[in-house]
Amino acid sequence: MTSLEKLALPKLVSRFVDLANRNRKAVNERKHRTENRTAWRMMEITRELQSRGEDGRAALIAMLDHEEETVRMLAAARVLDFAPERALPVLEVLKTMNHRDSRGKPLSDLLHFNVFASGVLWRWREERGLNNPDETPLGLNIEEFNRRRDEEMADISAKLQEEE
Repeated sequence: MTSLEKLALPKLVSRFVDLANRNRKAVNERKHRTENRTAWRMMEITRELQSRGEDGRAALIAMLDHEEETVRMLAAARVLDFAPERALPVLEVLKTMNHRDSRGKPLSDLLHFNVFASGVLWRWREERGLNNPDETPLGLNIEEFNRRRDEEMADISAKLQEEE
């Protein structure tokens, strides 16, 4: 029996939430090893929850209503295959979140939400033949995508220069 198999459902959910928050912090701090390690551990917890049948899947679905965007986003990516009716709306909202603060400065973690949610949706729809071939994963035509990408890169570059 693995250590995860010994844990009760609430403890598994608690660990997933903790790892999701650590993952967000690692993304923001550009600590890729930590980001990868937390993502791997969340996947292990996801597999354990799914192995517990309806109760485990219900615990994953319940995280779609969590107060933290990171938890909702990462849970939605894991729920999409067996509960798309619940996961799709969460990912659609995260895909379109405004990724600027009140002063108009870019928020890298919210940009990450946009890109992550868009990528998850794109892959899910691509597997089902539901994508518009004229759109990018962010749902934009290619000219708009390139314009926004260039704008975001300039904003991020300016932010990094301000921090130096």
